[in-house]
Amino acid sequence: MGLKLGLLFLFAAALGWGVTGGVRCLALRTGILDSPNGRSSHTRPTPTLGGIGIVVGVWGALGMGCGLLDCVLPFFWEAMLGGSVVLLLLVYDDIRPMGRLSKLAVQVGAGLALMASGVVLRSAVLPWGGEVALGWAAYPLTFLWLVGLQNFFNFMDGIDGIVGFEGLAVAGLIGGLAVGFAPWLSGISAVLAGAILGFLWWNAPPARIFMGDVGAHFLGLVFGMLAVVGEGAGMPFWVSVLFLGAFLFDTVYTICRRLFRGENITLAHRFHLYQRLVQLGWRHGRVNAVFGVFTLFLGMVGYLYLHGYPALALAAGCGAAVLMVGGTVWVERRWQRAQAEARG
Repeated sequence: MGLKLGLLFLFAAALGWGVTGGVRCLALRTGILDSPNGRSSHTRPTPTLGGIGIVVGVWGALGMGCGLLDCVLPFFWEAMLGGSVVLLLLVYDDIRPMGRLSKLAVQVGAGLALMASGVVLRSAVLPWGGEVALGWAAYPLTFLWLVGLQNFFNFMDGIDGIVGFEGLAVAGLIGGLAVGFAPWLSGISAVLAGAILGFLWWNAPPARIFMGDVGAHFLGLVFGMLAVVGEGAGMPFWVSVLFLGAFLFDTVYTICRRLFRGENITLAHRFHLYQRLVQLGWRHGRVNAVFGVFTLFLGMVGYLYLHGYPALALAAGCGAAVLMVGGTVWVERRWQRAQAEARG
């Protein structure tokens, strides 16, 4: 099994690298560029649509695994395929921006594609975990989770490499647990990690191509689905949420802060914690490293708990919470001080 997973990972990485490079060349020739504006963290026009490389890398490697390595596709492959096809509509958004309602319709469509496939009938969960025996009550919660996580990943895709590095770390953490708890999930994790790594060759700071809406929404949808189906396979839902904790914390905190200040949360902005660090002079790679460390720290909490060390998991979790809250206070104070100095 280890050899098959390694081959799947390498093939997905090669395909993700090659397709992303090809998309970059095409974007440069056709002028599909993300030009800097007042909310941007980049300073020159940069090709976009790189997330297509992740999507093609995942599906190409899964096809190879099924055709050449005799791997069995998981029961939810049709659900993931349906969601992927729907999300390809977001290619248009990177060429000619869509309205907020149009993008929401695509997100809803991708979520519904998973819901209609039967995945929820077999694996729907409540946000706090546990098998659901509430019938239809589980459906809206799972649907909100799938749509919400697509948006969260899209919100966090604002500097070079941050979503790619986070996706690589989370895919690795889920894959590591899947080997022991749900081996049939390990193949999905391997190809996802490989495709992301191939994409990151082009997207690591300084980025030569951006992920675009297709890639960010695809990762949000797949990780949302893995959390749902993993619950039924013995991997608690809350552990998958914990792995995503760094992104979820930044997004939820930013939304709550803007709501508290009476701001319109549907409008684009530059108020995420990672964006404020960049505004304070941090390089993109340094910000990515901080989020990566927190993701691995939270991953360690989940691993300790599931491997029979609840006391250590609790201590590590408390330590992570203190660091995250303390770091947030530090960022806010430094940012406010910088704003005051800028105003003179």
